Amino acid sequence: MVKLIEMSKKNNFKGRISRIYSFRRRPPFFLFSLVTCMIFLMGISFYSGIYVDYKLNTLEQKFKGSLTIQIPGIYGKTKEYHANQLGKVINLIKENPKISKYNVITDQEAISLLEPWLGKDNLPKDIIIPTIIDLRVKQLKEFNIIQIERKLKKISPYIKILKNFEYIQSNLRTIKTIKIIVFTIVSITFLSLVFIIVTSVKTNISLNYSTIEILHLIGARKNYIAKEFIIQNLIMGLSTTIIGLFFSFLCIIFIGSVYFENFYFDLIEATFKLKYLFFVLFLTVVIPFFYCLITYLTVVNNLKKLP
Repeated sequence: MVKLIEMSKKNNFKGRISRIYSFRRRPPFFLFSLVTCMIFLMGISFYSGIYVDYKLNTLEQKFKGSLTIQIPGIYGKTKEYHANQLGKVINLIKENPKISKYNVITDQEAISLLEPWLGKDNLPKDIIIPTIIDLRVKQLKEFNIIQIERKLKKISPYIKILKNFEYIQSNLRTIKTIKIIVFTIVSITFLSLVFIIVTSVKTNISLNYSTIEILHLIGARKNYIAKEFIIQNLIMGLSTTIIGLFFSFLCIIFIGSVYFENFYFDLIEATFKLKYLFFVLFLTVVIPFFYCLITYLTVVNNLKKLP
């Protein structure tokens, strides 16, 4: 018998695994559920991070290179005087080649902004509505605000020019902090997931340890023994990843749609942007890859312990 085993080790096992020694035993359901739940939680954090990052970029782009000119209504002056000031300011804007676009907020739009505080139709008819002009500048860093501010002061000392970006900086800092927290949670969840995958693979291999011993004794190669485990855990990795990410996507859409307007469309648009889509596909590939790598290393490590 000993000679037979030694002869089998010299001639590496190249046959097919008999059904009695197959690795088709499924991993315990609780392990499958545990991995799926971890991917589900990671997916919720991940999609939340995508949404926060997308809205942050949108907000920055919206106010980047944006300025506002305010022309207040002066007490004791007529509407014709105010219109004359507005005309001079518009001419000044047109003379500046670095201003790519401007938009004058109409009186009706300005009144609609004041109505929540003053009430509908409560504005005196003789009051002069302040005029707001939204400016778009090509390169805000190179734009000489001081120079145009001096020219505006010559028209009227009450006219102001404001950088819109300065008013949202505190909000941007808050959003960036939330973004960092979200991606920290994703990282911690991913590390926990790796630990659970290691536990899952070791448990699955321990269930088939006697089969590994027999195949090792008859001379089967390490790669041959590991192959069946790798295939099984690859299928488990793909299925848990797809199920977890899919249901986390549905869950975050449901929760987000309750509290945020157009959340569904924003998240869909964000997810299909190239950089975010890359991360979604990366997770779908990298988690099964971890399964396969950890499976191979665990099988090889167990084989080293055998005589």
